[in-house]
Amino acid sequence: MGALPQHIAELIAQGRKLEAITLIREETGVGLAEAKAAVDQLSRSAPFNPIDAIASEDTKGEVQRRAYEGQTLEAIKLLREETGIGLKEAKALVDQMPVDAQRRTSGSLRLVVAAAVVVLLLGALAALLLSS
Repeated sequence: MGALPQHIAELIAQGRKLEAITLIREETGVGLAEAKAAVDQLSRSAPFNPIDAIASEDTKGEVQRRAYEGQTLEAIKLLREETGIGLKEAKALVDQMPVDAQRRTSGSLRLVVAAAVVVLLLGALAALLLSS
């Protein structure tokens, strides 16, 4: 987990909610209502999801949709553009999001099929070269 979400969690744990709200707003540019809602959710002992503390609901939804659909790079790029966080932190957040297993499987299956076709073509080429 990156420094910003960890620092926000520490501020909330110390009862310094106003500082946490201010930090979220300064670092991410979200509005007061969004920052306060994130801090309120985190302070109610909800499971800590760092993206809640740094992204608007619209951004969070779009990032999660892209991650689920297997568009990992696009999800990371959007998260970075909208929140200003670093590449490593954005990648860690996106990597924690659920991914459509069928899309992941179909991508792997396509790779296996492509590799099988290449092997067959190479075998046919080798047979032609050896028979000549």
